[in-house]
Amino acid sequence: MFAKFAGSAVYEKGPEVDFLITVVGVVMIVEGIPWFLSPGGYKRLLLQVLPLRDTPLRLFGLSCMLCGLFLVYLVKG
Repeated sequence: MFAKFAGSAVYEKGPEVDFLITVVGVVMIVEGIPWFLSPGGYKRLLLQVLPLRDTPLRLFGLSCMLCGLFLVYLVKG
């Protein structure tokens, strides 16, 4: 499970872990793009979202999750 490499323990990962790390990395890249390209614009967007009630934000989050799940289903089928 653990292998010694240069005096430290390194986890031997399988293809599933590689895929998960890749997906998390891509999400981090996509989430970081607006902050890098237009931090002021992103701050203004967040200020516009602050007065919204929780319900529309939850519905938006739910719809994003369902769309993502549907895309994964289409690809992985």
